[in-house]
Amino acid sequence: MKFYKYEVFRKNEKGKQTEQGLLTMADCTNLGKRIRAMRSKKNITQERLGEMIGVGTTHVSHIETGNTMPSMKTFVKIINALECSADE
Repeated sequence: MKFYKYEVFRKNEKGKQTEQGLLTMADCTNLGKRIRAMRSKKNITQERLGEMIGVGTTHVSHIETGNTMPSMKTFVKIINALECSADE
């Protein structure tokens, strides 16, 4: 199973702590499916979404299929471009 590293920032009693966790391929696939569903609902092509967020069509495809985990910066651009929230 493929895992992706991500960072979760949480504060402890002293006010500082960084925890690292793992995302599974299933998590990435689920995220990609949700992005694809929202993009399709808004009638936006992969090519157009790529232009909107400054990445190539192939990268958008890899995100939607779960082959690539988007960076936080790219993820924020995606949710802004699709005019949705991260939990939709």
